[in-house]
Amino acid sequence: MMTHRAWEALIASSAVNLGQSGGVRLIASPLTQTAGASGFLAELAKGMTYVLLGEFEPERLLRTIETHRVTHLFLPPAGVRLLLTHPQVHRYDHSSLRSLVYGGAPIAPETVLEAMDVFGPVMATGFAQTETGGPVTYLSQEDHAMARDANELQLLSSCGRETLLARVEIMGDDGELLECGAEGEIVVRSSHLMEGYYRGAQSGADENKRINGWHCTGDVGRKDANGFVYIVDRKRDMIISRGYNVFPTEIEKVLEAQPGVLGCAVVGVPHDTMGEVVKAVIEVATGMTIDPKTLRQACRERLAAAKVPVSIEIWPRLPRNSAGKVLRRQVRQVFWHGRERKI
Repeated sequence: MMTHRAWEALIASSAVNLGQSGGVRLIASPLTQTAGASGFLAELAKGMTYVLLGEFEPERLLRTIETHRVTHLFLPPAGVRLLLTHPQVHRYDHSSLRSLVYGGAPIAPETVLEAMDVFGPVMATGFAQTETGGPVTYLSQEDHAMARDANELQLLSSCGRETLLARVEIMGDDGELLECGAEGEIVVRSSHLMEGYYRGAQSGADENKRINGWHCTGDVGRKDANGFVYIVDRKRDMIISRGYNVFPTEIEKVLEAQPGVLGCAVVGVPHDTMGEVVKAVIEVATGMTIDPKTLRQACRERLAAAKVPVSIEIWPRLPRNSAGKVLRRQVRQVFWHGRERKI
């Protein structure tokens, strides 16, 4: 439940990130999700024109950018990768773009750099939940350019710094705020948070509780000395293997940086002696082939041994939601089906 005052605060905060007034927004994702609703209202207040694409199709989207001189666009990482791998991506003129915001799922820094080479210095991202109304952090186009020019690629793994009307911190299991660099749950205070779940609905309520006035996001992250926030993963998606806590997102970023990988889901699967082990399920881009052994070698070169997938499986298509985000939990259910315990 969002109050009218919360929406006003969100529109004001988001308008700061948008910068200059006017422009053309291409809507290629559902308006019912946070990226659609919060961005739509803020941009409407800034006098933006809208072009609704409907169903996502890479070449149609590229053609629409050229035809309507689109300035603003939001895509999930899977959509960005589909554009970059499309054979006609360089055929169309996308010089009108001022902002290409990506989010909702992990993305490899190498993919972001490739997108900057293709589309220009227009990439931006942030962190938002339905419960926060909209973005509470923002990694701007200027931040992206700074990371590239200074060769600080780690910054491209960040979701940015606090937005104007939000405070974002890291909290330990004891409810105390943690120092810079420590990993814990990302918590938020803002005037554009939800009031609660409608009629006390429990969907997600256990994960999105309030502690000492802080909204608990259910995401694990850290914050550096310059205020940049890094998302590690969802608390509920953590894999416990061989006594180590393993977060899938770190592994997925390595795998998605490999040529031909359109998407992936890393999950814990049952093991008779170790409880669960790390497994990766891969969706391959059209016209490409991938050797799972090559992917495992890439993981061994970049990750600790406990994080290297024990096995890699290739599926023709990964389950995704309407925004293109891979549904990791549905992948996990395939391997735990019929078992009394799910961990």
